[in-house]
Amino acid sequence: MAKAFVALFGINTFTENIKSTEELLMQQIVDFYVSRTINDIKDVTKTGLTFLPDFIKNTLKNGLTKSIAEQIISLSNLNKKVNVSIQHFDEILSFFK
Repeated sequence: MAKAFVALFGINTFTENIKSTEELLMQQIVDFYVSRTINDIKDVTKTGLTFLPDFIKNTLKNGLTKSIAEQIISLSNLNKKVNVSIQHFDEILSFFK
């Protein structure tokens, strides 16, 4: 990994301490948080948008009582995804304190 690090950022940058480690890794950290936030938003939105159509389809197929029981599981999954997204958002906000 060190060889790749030196190759990517140049030997002068690393050996002569032109930049700190924080400066060198900041772009990777930002990319990680941005991609994770995009994935969180995508997962929550996809689950939320499919909730009502799945409920209607299950109601027509299995009846109201069984579809409500199945949607409770879907609602639980949506709740878990939202909670994880909130935890990730809190982690990002902790950098600005």
